[in-house]
Amino acid sequence: MKRHITWFALVLVAIAASLAAPGAASAGGATQVDGVQTLSASRDGVHQIEQRLSQMNAAVELLTDTTESGLQSAFGEIQRLLNSEIDRLRTQPALQMRVVQAADDGRTAREIAQREGMSEGEAHLRMVLSKPAFSGKAAPAR
Repeated sequence: MKRHITWFALVLVAIAASLAAPGAASAGGATQVDGVQTLSASRDGVHQIEQRLSQMNAAVELLTDTTESGLQSAFGEIQRLLNSEIDRLRTQPALQMRVVQAADDGRTAREIAQREGMSEGEAHLRMVLSKPAFSGKAAPAR
């Protein structure tokens, strides 16, 4: 506790010395030098804070640029996938007809999938959905 009071008194003397008139007594001149040193130390602290803030600002700018470019890349990829899916949807009737024809020719779902570039499950689903009970059409008389 006594140390804190001593430091507090020293700080008060330094502040008073920095506020004292320039032509004060020699003891006052010595405390003015201490005040100048304190002021110089404060400037160094402010300079360090400014450096840290500029580094933080640069880091935030880099993070922003990286996030922006990543989001643009992701958006471009989504657009590309959507466009390819739209193209694929346009060719669905022809694909369905080819799958049905291949199934009628006796090919397996695995063979159809390999030939058409789709999964075996999708080929099997298309074959099942092409049967009359699923299509809503009347079954042809045999």
